[in-house]
Amino acid sequence: MNVLKNTLVTSALARTSTSSYAGTMILKAAVQATVADLGVEDREVRIVCSRSQLKRRSDENHKQLSELIKQEFEPNCMLLVHFDGKLCPSTADADEKADRLPVVVSGKGVEKLLGIPELPHGSGECIAQAVVSLLIDWDLKENLMGLVFDTTSTNSGRWGGACGLIQQKLGKELLEFACRHHVLELVLGAVFDNLVGNSKSPDLLFGDFLKNHWKTIDKETYRTAAASRGLLKLIPNADEIIRFSCEHLQNRQPRDDYKELLELTIIFLGGSVPGKVEYTFRKPGATSKTRWMAKALYSYKIWMFGKQLKLTTAQSDCFFKVCAFLANFYVKNWFECPSAVRDPANDLALMRLLSEEKEPHLKAAFGKMANHLWYLSEKLVCLALFDDRVSLQEKRKMVRSIRSKEGTMHWHALGFPQTENDFATKNSLTFFEITKTSSRFMDKDPKEWPADPDFNHGLDVVRNIIPVNDIAERGVSLIKKYIPSREKSRD
Repeated sequence: MNVLKNTLVTSALARTSTSSYAGTMILKAAVQATVADLGVEDREVRIVCSRSQLKRRSDENHKQLSELIKQEFEPNCMLLVHFDGKLCPSTADADEKADRLPVVVSGKGVEKLLGIPELPHGSGECIAQAVVSLLIDWDLKENLMGLVFDTTSTNSGRWGGACGLIQQKLGKELLEFACRHHVLELVLGAVFDNLVGNSKSPDLLFGDFLKNHWKTIDKETYRTAAASRGLLKLIPNADEIIRFSCEHLQNRQPRDDYKELLELTIIFLGGSVPGKVEYTFRKPGATSKTRWMAKALYSYKIWMFGKQLKLTTAQSDCFFKVCAFLANFYVKNWFECPSAVRDPANDLALMRLLSEEKEPHLKAAFGKMANHLWYLSEKLVCLALFDDRVSLQEKRKMVRSIRSKEGTMHWHALGFPQTENDFATKNSLTFFEITKTSSRFMDKDPKEWPADPDFNHGLDVVRNIIPVNDIAERGVSLIKKYIPSREKSRD
């Protein structure tokens, strides 16, 4: 019996991050124990299992499984491709870092990791070549309708950006979905830097300060905005935000820090976390500036325990303003990000609210948001046609503009947002061509759309658009677990 031929064995060793050396020892011991239980004498059995033999067989089995998975993957829906480059340990040298690019496709009922290739360097050309190679290898070109990416210049740059190069190499126009979470992370970063300050250090200001004092803090003694009428007036929709946060806590969150953000928002506003009599604050985590969620979580905790931390009045005011921004503007938008249909209207609403504010940190948020109006463009504004919150009157105006208003194929947003109609032009019809949906429902009045088959087909497509890169980030987590158990190989 040759257990190494069985893909179940080699796959189990890979999933448990077992190296070839450790796997050899485990298999030998398992076979010896089995032989002893069967009553077979040792001299009658010859066990041959070397480290090189196990590695060779594992590689062969992995390639066979990979080909089988590709052959069986035949999606019958339109797809988005998500990619997000990260520095990971190199397979050639564990002490060195290498650019890795998780590439994932998503669609209706579909979420498939295509690969996590190692790049020679993180240029737009290398990223584009890696993405296109995987798409062609998996034969997914015809199903592809859009790209989901972080808004770095490497990805979205007008000259040499990966998004433009991918479309050139594939020979087709695609929808560009800037990761909604990444955009909002940049907005929060602008607010935090304006109020708390920025430094050349790789860690957050006040991050280590909170961590160093955490053990001495009385976790049952903290303040909330609800304790002061003056403070609560600055958050007029507190009850609505608490309800929203409680509702989303009932949903499964992809990361623990997302759940913690909801919980801290509720506590900050004076509410009670559902299912918990007493709330237990989590120990502060990483303080790196690259951990965007840390800005929100640390701000809440620093302000709520501010008296014990002996913050100055100015420091306390700054952190409260960050917390108020989170509650007033950030949390609801963050958790509605995965709904592409809502994104154009949400961006408009956020821009309108921020445009009315005079405080410097809110002006900073407005300025950052104004540079990332990806969902208020000629093509993506069509998502608003499927949003039941957009009025029938506005949809009628959009239809008229799509039929009559000349536009420009300029890649950026068209200007300061007023209404969804401002961005609708004849070029908006490209949206329907790319998504392979029909625009014939626009021949009818919007009140009749819910009963129209073409409208419902389009609605089914756009509802399954996931404009965030969380699934690509999970690919990063996977490769970080997998690399330590692999011998030198780029596969």
